[in-house]
Amino acid sequence: MKNTKAKLTIIKILQSSLSGELKSFSKFNPQFVADAIIEKTEFDRTYSEAEGKKVTETIESMKSTINIFKDSMQKELSTLGKDEKLLANFIRGKLTSYEEVLDKLNKI
Repeated sequence: MKNTKAKLTIIKILQSSLSGELKSFSKFNPQFVADAIIEKTEFDRTYSEAEGKKVTETIESMKSTINIFKDSMQKELSTLGKDEKLLANFIRGKLTSYEEVLDKLNKI
């Protein structure tokens, strides 16, 4: 229904703007032009939706990978002894970074 209304609007605009401009023997058909415009806009909309889906899938993949790394670092942290403070602090820093990246990805 939406495309039909858009098509009629495009045809009216073409007919009114081109009236008197075309030769009588011209085979110009505003309906063909309207169909082409509608087809192009549908393609662009579909393409944009597909691109949006790719971005969403990429973000979800990144979140999944970061969560795997985060879990790995948490396991590593739990196995460290008391004398391994430097490594423990490094791992805590990485975990904080993972949390910050996940927070940013969730806001996108």
